[in-house]
Amino acid sequence: MIKRLKRNFILTFMFFITILLLVIQGSFYIANRYDTYVTHERILNQALGLGNPLDETILNNYNILTAEINDPLNLITISANQWDQSDEDIIEMIEYAIENDDNSGILSQYNVQFSTNETPFTKTYAFIDLTLSKQSLRSVMFWMIIVSALIWSVSFLVAYYFARKVVQPVKHSMEQQQQLVSNLSHELKNPLAIISSNVEILASNSTNEQEKWIGYIQDETHRMKDLVSSMLYLSQSDENLQQVPLSPINLSDISLQVLLPLEALAFEQQKTFHIDVQENLYILGHEALIKQLISILTDNAFKYSNDKGTITVSIKRHQHQIICEVSNTGDTIDPKDAVHIFERFYRKDPSRSSQVRGYGLGLSIAKVITQQLHGQIEFKSKDNINQFIVSFPSIKKETTLSS
Repeated sequence: MIKRLKRNFILTFMFFITILLLVIQGSFYIANRYDTYVTHERILNQALGLGNPLDETILNNYNILTAEINDPLNLITISANQWDQSDEDIIEMIEYAIENDDNSGILSQYNVQFSTNETPFTKTYAFIDLTLSKQSLRSVMFWMIIVSALIWSVSFLVAYYFARKVVQPVKHSMEQQQQLVSNLSHELKNPLAIISSNVEILASNSTNEQEKWIGYIQDETHRMKDLVSSMLYLSQSDENLQQVPLSPINLSDISLQVLLPLEALAFEQQKTFHIDVQENLYILGHEALIKQLISILTDNAFKYSNDKGTITVSIKRHQHQIICEVSNTGDTIDPKDAVHIFERFYRKDPSRSSQVRGYGLGLSIAKVITQQLHGQIEFKSKDNINQFIVSFPSIKKETTLSS
């Protein structure tokens, strides 16, 4: 959770930094383009004789061409400085500008900006080459990108530093909670073991009248032991103490060892139980954890399926994945509740949860186990079908775990 908080803080911070840099770059680019256009327009007006005469600085830095067209005589007089295009291209460009019928604008195909001035007998066109201006703009934008990249990198380091500072109090608080849960779990295990042993002794010497009450004590003691074990397991997983050794295992055989005995439970509860397990499916896993995972998911399916409902377990290979699906008929779970399905102690319907025994830790443990086995788990609920989908990378039978 701490890693997720740090990641979310950094991602949020960097998202706003990225947007800010993009806005600055975009604004600079648009402003620069507009300023360049206005500057060119002023130079073109000077070339047309509408302003101050062109000085040497402008002539040395810009490629300018003017074409004066005498309508009565249909003559074209051209003057230019540093213009690299051939005469044919220049004539073609002038003709295109005449056909364009605009007083000013940009001819993209010729990479020029033009403006016109018309008198009763002549019409003068002034053109300015945009090549140098575009090269200058590209150079400026290149350095803007370099500077932005440096700012982005520094911002990332700053975000990483502050993320560690911001989550430190949360991390400290969570560590204290985890330590408390771990200590309580350890401290409760011995008293519960003693209670369980003493109750078993009482049960062996009890009368028929006492057996019922002793049975209640045994049931609740077992529930408390399960709760303590679950809390300890989750606490150790939070502290990254659960290092699971993985080895090639036959998922098909292990799953059937858990699933086949449940047929009797389905018969007793008058529910339909379908098992569809493909043979010889191998994964890198841990036998005890796989059994616990399947037990949790099937137990959940039996608990929350409707009366005379259907539970289906399917384990098959799909491309390079082993897909395990556990589904049951029952009430469709609202999406806003479904997102909390793997949270600890979460119970969707408190009124119904009181009728279903449990503490809301099973699915949290299922998610932890899946992560420890390098798999993925997801939940879907649609059309009165609730489904858990677990996927693991598939391996070949002869694969061995590298040392």
